[in-house]
Amino acid sequence: MEIRKPNPAFEVHEYGQELRQILGENLPSHSFLLQYRPNKNWFYYEYEGIHGMRHITRVLILQELLASLTERARSMLLNREALRFAAITHDLRRQSDLADESHGQRAGIWIKEHLQDLCDSKTLEMTAELNTRHNDGIKLPFEEFPELALFKDADALDRCRFGERSYTKLNERALRTEESKTLIIPAKAIYLLSEAKVREGVDHFEAPLDAAAELGLIS
Repeated sequence: MEIRKPNPAFEVHEYGQELRQILGENLPSHSFLLQYRPNKNWFYYEYEGIHGMRHITRVLILQELLASLTERARSMLLNREALRFAAITHDLRRQSDLADESHGQRAGIWIKEHLQDLCDSKTLEMTAELNTRHNDGIKLPFEEFPELALFKDADALDRCRFGERSYTKLNERALRTEESKTLIIPAKAIYLLSEAKVREGVDHFEAPLDAAAELGLIS
């Protein structure tokens, strides 16, 4: 059973139902993702900013969905822990919301110095590489480094937060896989609902998780 790419007439809740049918017990859970909450003190720049806690939590959710879909569609295994740790650390060393071209390199160095006790050496090395290369601007083939291609897409999917008129907006044609393209509309729905929840006073980490659960995209 192949998942369809949503369109504006295809409700996100219906997409969630289809996602649950396809992934079954592999559908990400709210309680599982709660384990990956980053420490507020890890943020060098603005915790509440556009690259802050809400963004990295949405990337955590999106990479989890995308990795599950990719493993199923391509009958492959990915380093899921490296993807999760990259999601919650890739923008921690930003010094600005502007281009800040070296922030990925700084995040790669930082994780080796601070998170070595949280994962094995292989995962730590891959996480550092994902962080270092996530903003290198190179569109490498998926087969060359599946985790990096997937992670770049998960990060890119949250570009919906920049708006349609921004030069940094999401470019669907730049996404690397069909699995990524199925998540464009769900990603926007998670963004909109999570931002609404934050305005209502929900915690910046829990708001995206609550939004994804309410939309039926995680259990």
